[in-house]
Amino acid sequence: MISLIKLELKKFKLNGYFLCVIVSNLVMTVLVWMMMLQWSVENTYIHPTYNVAFDLTRSMVNFTFVIFAAILMARIIVGEYVNKTTSVLFTYPIRRQKLLISKLALISLVTFVIIIISNLFINLVLIGLNVKYDFVKEPLTSPIISNQVVEILIHAVLKTMSSWIPLVLGMLRKSPTTTIVSVFIIEFTSISMNNGPTYTVTPAVEMTLAVIGAVGAYWMIYKAEREDIL
Repeated sequence: MISLIKLELKKFKLNGYFLCVIVSNLVMTVLVWMMMLQWSVENTYIHPTYNVAFDLTRSMVNFTFVIFAAILMARIIVGEYVNKTTSVLFTYPIRRQKLLISKLALISLVTFVIIIISNLFINLVLIGLNVKYDFVKEPLTSPIISNQVVEILIHAVLKTMSSWIPLVLGMLRKSPTTTIVSVFIIEFTSISMNNGPTYTVTPAVEMTLAVIGAVGAYWMIYKAEREDIL
């Protein structure tokens, strides 16, 4: 399995993707910083705290990179079905399920790691900026840091699993466009259910989407062994 993942990584060069990740992180850092500064100087109902800043960062990161994950799945998995290159792969003496799992594992691992790294990077930059601009007045304590680390890990897992839903929808129609469009619909619908200022999707919604994604991915991989791809 690890060998297959390495082969997929060499096959689909992701240098451009990682460049987009860096640019996205810089843009999100500026956006969060500007929003926190605005809330600190204006008389709004939102009190700038580290939890608010970290939640805002997490919501932006999750939204951004679940879309990136959908783009990768549209290219690496759905696109190969559309271009019929999957029919060549399935002639190899390797089970179809194993090939699909390796592709999905690669995308999921990349998404999970990037979500964690992006959260940590932006939060560290914000902490550094706060030393100079003091937009968050409260002290940064160990419980705040430990709670946010746990939140980042849990939401990274849930968001990675929920990103499988657009893949399943795209595979049903054999359409990369469906994969990408559906992720926007799902994300905006999830955000609309939240009443808070940071656009963080509620845990119940996150868990529900994660379960749906896991069930859908299992069904898709199970079906692939019996499906005629031509």
